[in-house]
Amino acid sequence: MHNAQIVKVVDVFREKNLIIVKDMDGIVSGITVSEEEISSYQELDVLAVVYHLLLKKPEIIIKGDVSWWLSRATVGWVECVCDELVIVKTNENLFCLNKSDVDVNVGDLVRYNSVDNDILQVIPKDQLTDADKELPSDEKNEYLVDVQKLDLTFEDFGGYPAIVKRARELIETQLRRREKLREIGAKPVKGVLFTGLPGTGKTHLARIIAKESGANFYHIDGPSIVSKYFGDSEKTLREIFAHAQQGEKPSIIFFDEIDSIAANRDENTHESSNSLVDQFLTLMDGFNKEHDNIVVIATTNREAALDPALRRPGRFDWTIEFAIPTSEDRRSILILQAKRYKCVDEISPEFLKEVAKETKNWLPVDLGALWDEAALIAVGEGRNKIHVEDMVIAFEQIDSRVRKLIQLLGKHGSVGGW
Repeated sequence: MHNAQIVKVVDVFREKNLIIVKDMDGIVSGITVSEEEISSYQELDVLAVVYHLLLKKPEIIIKGDVSWWLSRATVGWVECVCDELVIVKTNENLFCLNKSDVDVNVGDLVRYNSVDNDILQVIPKDQLTDADKELPSDEKNEYLVDVQKLDLTFEDFGGYPAIVKRARELIETQLRRREKLREIGAKPVKGVLFTGLPGTGKTHLARIIAKESGANFYHIDGPSIVSKYFGDSEKTLREIFAHAQQGEKPSIIFFDEIDSIAANRDENTHESSNSLVDQFLTLMDGFNKEHDNIVVIATTNREAALDPALRRPGRFDWTIEFAIPTSEDRRSILILQAKRYKCVDEISPEFLKEVAKETKNWLPVDLGALWDEAALIAVGEGRNKIHVEDMVIAFEQIDSRVRKLIQLLGKHGSVGGW
């Protein structure tokens, strides 16, 4: 079930389609609604909202009246109906309520008095929005990115030809030709580790592979999945893996910054961290031949900090390193990026080759920033195309930033190939 609670509207920002609400404990949060819905809300409205554990955002399920707030009413989902008591779940906590004369059933959403523990009302299902209903197991969730709608091909990934070739061998082959791999007796590719500094294109390549393989793409940002409530993160992981295992469509489960949830453990590691790592490893081990249409990709720029258990056979057996791009890589990336901008003829492949020579130690993200900075300079000067002088000024600004970053990383011993 999802978390549900009573809140009061304290402000409405119609231009942003945003409602600011306060719960019984005085905690303030925001709820985004559609442009059509925003006009129906105003200050002092009392609402019942549901907080999806998987979607990680509140949604309005019904508008109540002021008596709900004044009576300190609470809403919860009926978990069990006994002879004398009704057990409901509110904010992941279980409460025992008096059965009273209200006819309730498991799965009902009820409004109750949190002081007297009396059920006040079963909220009719026809009054609820879709937000209160359990997500069907095949429902799209927050972590599932529809990459099939993205205009991406391997031609949109500049440079790193050896990396692209290896990634396709390991991941695309597993997802698109798994029947052939079964026939030949090959061990399925379960996990691939992408290592390298942020901004080298790890996420970009993973999305392209998913698009070209016709695969579902689950994007999990490591730090964001860690919950302050014990057991919540493990539950979210289980739901994501279970969702990916449904049907025949291949899936890529992509963990960005895996070191944030699976760092090396010792005797001082908190129990919740141990539990999360153990759950992740259990899910990886749970893959069998029936689930060879799933590949887990994880990224890190701190490979040495990872729990060694991740590298045991059958988990992350393969590693692809995204190193600092070579001059030829940078030239390829610059030429690809140039297609997105209007430039004068002088910004030719030959000119970009010279730029590539002068951008040693630059990452793909820095090269992208070069174009954005040059575009800002051009527009600021009233031009409708990027000129060579715009690139020169932008280069000086970005190069200074890159040099400072290298110095900072060098002090912390994390420069890698720089």
